Amino acid sequence: MGLRVTSLVLVNCGTEPYEVDGYPSLRPLGEQREPLDVEVLHGAKKITISLPHLDAPPRPVRLKPGEAASAGIVWRNTYDDITNPPVTVPFVEVAPATGRPAQILPVDVPFDLGSTGRLGVSPWEPFAASAPGPDPAPSESPSVSSSPSPDLPLL
Repeated sequence: MGLRVTSLVLVNCGTEPYEVDGYPSLRPLGEQREPLDVEVLHGAKKITISLPHLDAPPRPVRLKPGEAASAGIVWRNTYDDITNPPVTVPFVEVAPATGRPAQILPVDVPFDLGSTGRLGVSPWEPFAASAPGPDPAPSESPSVSSSPSPDLPLL
C-alpha cells in the first residue's frame, strides 16, 4: 500500500524544563537543502485512515531535563500523476514549533513521497520510554532526532 511512518524524538538536553504544545514545524528539503514543494499536514487523516496516536489533539508536554517527547510522520509512496516526477526528501528542517530554533536533519531513509507531495505529522506526546541515563550535556535548546536511540522504541 506504500504507507510509511517514522518518528521524531525531542530530548530536553537543557537544565530547565522545556514545554512543547502542538505540532513540530517541518520543512522538507532536497539534496542541496533547498525547500521542496511538499504539503505538511497535521495528522494522518488525509493520507490514510485515522491512526489515533497520529490524529490525537495537541496538548502541552512539559519535559524535565533528560525527558523526551515524540511525534510521528506519515506519508505514502504513491505515484498517481505521471506529469510530476516523484518527490524524495533527504533532509528535513525541524523545529519544536513554528518560530522556535530549527535544526536540519538528514533523513535515515529518504521520504519517498511518490507524486503525492504530502507528509502528515502528529502532535508532540510524552515519550513513555524515556529512561534515566547519563546526564545530558547542558545546552540552550532541546535536541531533535529523526530516529530514536536504540533503547527507545518507535511510535
